[in-house]
Amino acid sequence: SSEDLVRRALASTGELAAVRIEIEKARARLRQACLRPDPTLDVEQTTGRFTGSTGEQETSIGVALPLELGGKRSRRIDLARAELEAVEAEVADRERRLTSEVRLNYAEALAALRELDTMENLNRLDLQTTRFVQARVNEGESPPLELNLLMVEVDRLRSRRALVEGRLNASLLRLQSLAGIPAGEPIRLREDLTAPSLGAPPASIDAAIEIALRSRPDLRLARLNEEVAQAGLKLARAAGSPDVTAFTRYTLSRSSYED
Repeated sequence: SSEDLVRRALASTGELAAVRIEIEKARARLRQACLRPDPTLDVEQTTGRFTGSTGEQETSIGVALPLELGGKRSRRIDLARAELEAVEAEVADRERRLTSEVRLNYAEALAALRELDTMENLNRLDLQTTRFVQARVNEGESPPLELNLLMVEVDRLRSRRALVEGRLNASLLRLQSLAGIPAGEPIRLREDLTAPSLGAPPASIDAAIEIALRSRPDLRLARLNEEVAQAGLKLARAAGSPDVTAFTRYTLSRSSYED
């Protein structure tokens, strides 16, 4: 069914899988943005043993803690969260377009299959009529022109049938490519065009526009890209404020003399 092909396409498309990896990268950037600057520990020890002053010794321990000012951390988190939402919207948009493409090719294949079946019936009917007219021509009851016109119609149907077969094969090949089906694996379409599963249409044009503006992933992606740009601008402005580092040090000095 078309739903089977859609699920298979969503699971096997390499381009879509690559975009889904971007979601994990965006989540990692968000976790990284939430982290605060790491403190540093500084240990220093000096001795006068190498200069002949064995009684001189000093030990220092210092701790430094960077403090981000100007709202840098919150701006950084806002930017990372906006980028994550934008990537998720991009994945949803690609899934929507892939689903639409699979269903469109499925409908085209079904239509070509139905047309091919109808033409097969017409072709059989024309062949029966041709035999009947041939017999009448042989008996002299019909002119040969009638038989010639009928043969022209039969040849026209054969040409049309070849075109429909080409369109059907092209649709099936596109379905195989979209769903990641090997070329040698056959496809049997089991749905019927006479009973389409369509939802209730919107009540008015305004309602349809409102639904599209609210639910289309590509429009949401465009809005989120705008939010990403705004968050990046706010982060750049916040980066202009200086940072402060809180620092403390403890030092112990020892001096001893022989006399």
